[in-house]
Amino acid sequence: MDAGIIRTFKAYYKRSLVRHYITYAEEGRDQKLTVRQALLFVKTSWDEVSAQTISNCYRHVDIISHEGDSDSVDEDGIALSELRLLLNEYPSSDVVSAEEYVAEEDSESTCEPLTDSAIIDIVQPTDDCEEEEEERDPAPVPPSSTEAEKYLESLVTYFETIGDEMSLGKIIDVKNSMKKVKRTQTTMTDFLL
Repeated sequence: MDAGIIRTFKAYYKRSLVRHYITYAEEGRDQKLTVRQALLFVKTSWDEVSAQTISNCYRHVDIISHEGDSDSVDEDGIALSELRLLLNEYPSSDVVSAEEYVAEEDSESTCEPLTDSAIIDIVQPTDDCEEEEEERDPAPVPPSSTEAEKYLESLVTYFETIGDEMSLGKIIDVKNSMKKVKRTQTTMTDFLL
């Protein structure tokens, strides 16, 4: 089961990662990844793993029956082919194949038992704590609700223009939820007599 679900997730995640690095390289920016960006990649990658892929993995290990099997799409193959295209976009002698890139951590040990001294070293504060605080990226400044509404309106126009009704519906749902939040948001004067 792990092989199919995790492999597909990793292929989508690494595809996002490669896209990110290619974009940063083309823009001449430092190729770094923040924790926030990595978490967004994790969320979008997991969202791309379809229920069909999970179902196929359960069928493969005989946890659920094979009755009524429909023609399934090899999502793992699709994710790998998309990653392969990205990797081939910038050919280099040191580029690995998409399959090798997705499986590169499979042989690494990730759950080695810790010794007591290793645990103590991890939990004890160090003098480097102050330096680590300075190295963190500043928290992004959220747009005002007015700016957010303008951005959403631009997205509505975009999705209307390209005819993507599914995405348009999602953006309209977000706009409606923002209106609800605005109506129910309390102000300081709500607490005064």
